[in-house]
Amino acid sequence: MDSTKRLSEVSRRKLLTMAALGAAAAACSPVAQPAGPKTDADSGGAPVSLTFWKPPGQLPEGENKFYADLAKAFGSQHDGDKVKHLLVPWNDAFTKFTAAFGGGTAPDVSYLILLWLNQFGSAGALTPLNEIDKNLDSTLSGYNESAVGSARGPDNELYGLPYYSSRWVLAMNEAVWEKAGKPELPKTYADLAEFVKKLTFDKGGRVLGQSGFDAKNIATYGLAWPGAYEIQANYLWNYLWAYGADYVSEDGKDTGFDTPQGREALTLMRQVQESGASTPMSLYADPEKWGDLIMTGRAAVQWMAPPTVDSFKANPKTRLKVLDLPAGPAGTFVVGGVGYLCVSSKCENPQTALDFIKFVANDENTTKYLQQTLLFPVKDSISEEAFSTVTDERVRTFLNDSLPQGESMRLTRPLPYNAEQYLAGEIANYVSGQKDLDSMIEAASKQIGTMAKNAGM
Repeated sequence: MDSTKRLSEVSRRKLLTMAALGAAAAACSPVAQPAGPKTDADSGGAPVSLTFWKPPGQLPEGENKFYADLAKAFGSQHDGDKVKHLLVPWNDAFTKFTAAFGGGTAPDVSYLILLWLNQFGSAGALTPLNEIDKNLDSTLSGYNESAVGSARGPDNELYGLPYYSSRWVLAMNEAVWEKAGKPELPKTYADLAEFVKKLTFDKGGRVLGQSGFDAKNIATYGLAWPGAYEIQANYLWNYLWAYGADYVSEDGKDTGFDTPQGREALTLMRQVQESGASTPMSLYADPEKWGDLIMTGRAAVQWMAPPTVDSFKANPKTRLKVLDLPAGPAGTFVVGGVGYLCVSSKCENPQTALDFIKFVANDENTTKYLQQTLLFPVKDSISEEAFSTVTDERVRTFLNDSLPQGESMRLTRPLPYNAEQYLAGEIANYVSGQKDLDSMIEAASKQIGTMAKNAGM
């Protein structure tokens, strides 16, 4: 099977958006029992049996086969121990995990996104991995620091081992760039605001700002800027972080962008929208319809998930270029989603469970999984080899060019309320001109305070 066959963009989006969408439920989930033993129970020498639940990163057939083969290989190297893998559909995953952890029937090993990890870990439902293996922390030097740090509790407990990540990339349609005369590529967000103006054309071929430019008949927008939260969740916070701001305050009880830096970032977003170089945020109500804009040349620059072979087959003449992450005064950042492998506090054989996690997440097996799913690694020991089996050169080049940006990956904050979706909506109201900056910030600050208070913060 072609290595690029995967679960469309669902698994990528879920890593980034499910945490926020499940936040409200997380605050009222049942508290589990205290953590259990840190060593295996005495099995009398008989093989140990583990259960492993995981939402899919690819189509079910490939997912089930991969972990069936992996479980068999683990058993052959680990005294015949057995692992039963269960694919948990994304749409049901949060409900099933919550019921299982709350009811004492959790799987021995779980794949959890960050919010779920923090929820179940703080409730005592997960065994810290560095309590099972006291030397584990010394082996994590190659991992993304944000991914590791986000999985720690207040006393440095490590509740999950980062497995793989998902992130979007700022890409450019090369044909549009060539039509514009190959203007210098942007290095900062301020550069990007000017750059996309030069790549905006009307149907008569006139560029934005040129005499006679028809703003009512746009052939190519310089920048795609969807109003859909499902898409904005993949890039919106990059702007704030680059300017040294955040979407919430350090204590999680207020917004994090009512600062000169935050206001500067927000103002720049609105200026791009007002310039006419970006798409109207209401261009499409359906998030799925935004994906083809850059592939068809209707947008020159767009934040996007790495393209598939099928997307290039549908647009055989399209050439895409990965742009460097734009910088702000505080540096470069890209929103990332990370999945973690965790051990239940009810697991009777935590050492074997951790051995299985280490086996699954070793470089060789992780590389095999990434080759099938085209997701991204979370440690620097996995290189371009991860995508060496991708047969389409355009897809392979895009992925390899995107790899170094993993160093700038930053995770969103795990909070007991849905700050991200609400704030994305308020920022959209400002950027689209429906609210002025002061009114938006005042309303957002009040609402975040209320949401935090209702969540018990």
